[in-house]
Amino acid sequence: MTSQSARAGIAQRARKERISYPLSYGSKDLQRQIKILCDHWPEINPEPALNVAKSIDSNPEDPDWLEAPFCIVNPDFFGTHAKAVETTLDALITARAELRTSVEDRLRGIHVRGRELESCLRPSARTAEFHERLRIEQPGDLWIVYGQFGWHHRGRSPAEVRREYLASEYGFGLLEASCMLLTHRRRFVNSRSLQIECVGDEFRPSFSDKFTDVPFMQVVAKGKWCVDLSVDVCIETVSAAHAGSVTGILPKI
Repeated sequence: MTSQSARAGIAQRARKERISYPLSYGSKDLQRQIKILCDHWPEINPEPALNVAKSIDSNPEDPDWLEAPFCIVNPDFFGTHAKAVETTLDALITARAELRTSVEDRLRGIHVRGRELESCLRPSARTAEFHERLRIEQPGDLWIVYGQFGWHHRGRSPAEVRREYLASEYGFGLLEASCMLLTHRRRFVNSRSLQIECVGDEFRPSFSDKFTDVPFMQVVAKGKWCVDLSVDVCIETVSAAHAGSVTGILPKI
């Protein structure tokens, strides 16, 4: 577990390097988020999510670090979790034309020498449990969840975040992060944007039979004017001042 003094040092480093959310980032209303996702996948039926958006309200008992409600595509819409991750990342490449992205190449990298993503990427047990609850509580192509984009857990390792979850909290994976970036383009604009650790997913390295790693997303500077959107993995016990895990809770409907 990260000590208080270590956390203070991490926070100081983040301030020194000016690692944070971009000033231009702000949450979008749910109707706008739903439209953006439906524009990418016209086969999505938006009506159930629009009805949920009208009925949910912030709960006084919800933690104050929650930033906003976010709209996520149900992975069942794509068939499997791995297919959902690949498809939403592909959409992110198309949508973020202002970045010289290498997500496709880096995703090949986490495949590790041609392995299928299905065999080495999975949602954590806790996230899979919350997905099952969402299938029951919000049947449909889209899910509405409350979340935060990494700032609350900045400087903590994914392993520490998982140990310290609130009872109602769960980790977001690459699927959730990709959908959130599709609907909130200004969250990632330059290399000082807080790196996203997708603590809701687990990755198995090629040399191991255990799922010990966590995917992350970052913007990397490539020369003076060009930036690169990168997807890679890290060991779950590593903490960094420039990174934060994305998490959320289910709304009360």
